[in-house]
Amino acid sequence: MKLNNLGYLLKEGFKGIFTHGFMSFAAVCVTVACLLIVGSFSILTYNVNIMVEDLNQTNEIMAYISDEGEYQDEAVARSVGTQINTIPNVLNARFVSREEALEDFIADHEGDAAFAGVQASDLRHRYVVTLVDNRLMRETDKAILGIPGVAETSAFYELADGFTTIQNVLQIVSIAVIAVLLVVSLLIISNTVKLAMYDRKDEIAIMKMVGASNGLITGIVENEGTYYWVDEGVPTERGLFKYNGDYYYSQYNGSLIANKKYYAWKLDPNCDLPVGHYEFGPDGKMLGSNEEGGESGIVEKNGVLYYYENGKPTEKGLFKIGNDYYYSQYNGTLIVNKSYYVWKLDASADLPLGTYEFGADGKMIID
Repeated sequence: MKLNNLGYLLKEGFKGIFTHGFMSFAAVCVTVACLLIVGSFSILTYNVNIMVEDLNQTNEIMAYISDEGEYQDEAVARSVGTQINTIPNVLNARFVSREEALEDFIADHEGDAAFAGVQASDLRHRYVVTLVDNRLMRETDKAILGIPGVAETSAFYELADGFTTIQNVLQIVSIAVIAVLLVVSLLIISNTVKLAMYDRKDEIAIMKMVGASNGLITGIVENEGTYYWVDEGVPTERGLFKYNGDYYYSQYNGSLIANKKYYAWKLDPNCDLPVGHYEFGPDGKMLGSNEEGGESGIVEKNGVLYYYENGKPTEKGLFKIGNDYYYSQYNGTLIVNKSYYVWKLDASADLPLGTYEFGADGKMIID
């Protein structure tokens, strides 16, 4: 993509946000909602997975140290832990002495007369082994049993397998649900974009009709009998503006006022006419507004008489040309075929304020 095209697209994107505020707001809301749904479910899935892993870590292997020979000595029994910790899948091996085991036993069976009189010498030193991955519990258990001094082990394979199954099912379900949510989100976002494009169909149709790239169409364009002012491919409101020596009025959607008289209340910076009523032809041009000839005097445009000065319709009030008097209004049009109260006098007029009769040619009728 060329840099100038990228700059144009960025500029049009920011401009479109404000030009089509409602659709921009809807698109942002839909996108944010989809991201929140997908993100929230992803976080929920992650946390549930962590909880299952934490529960899985509570499933430990109990390694009992032999109570024969030298292993009856606590220092020798502790040395076995060094070898247990060297096994790759072992996360931690915690030593529990006979005395600590007895305290735990009494706490678990307090008040049970059947276990009264149990002594520490009746129990064995042991290690509580926590694993990195409980799916490898069987292999790790065999490795622990192979260490000299370990008499036996106790491991709950079924519980570890159960946690592993739950974790695998959660992962599969989570991936499937997130994939479905992503697809739904993409469909919703794409439909929102299509609605936004439909909202701008007139703009797009104008650009396609002209046959130019999404770029740099600026001027007056006709589409299905309606004229538009287009600024870089986008129909734009300018109010009363001047283009190639003619005056036009573009409304909120860029369409030009045509075939009627209209009150021009908004003026473009390049317009040098005052606010007021003006007549516009079928092509959107202000009647009698062309300045190419720089004409001055009485001018007839489409059956309407105007007074021009240097190519512009001009309000003079009552004025005199030769031996004739005329009255030009705010938009330069002459008073014709009626009586009119003259309230504004040009410097050329030597008549007082009052009511006067004007003929079809705009000349004052003097008896």
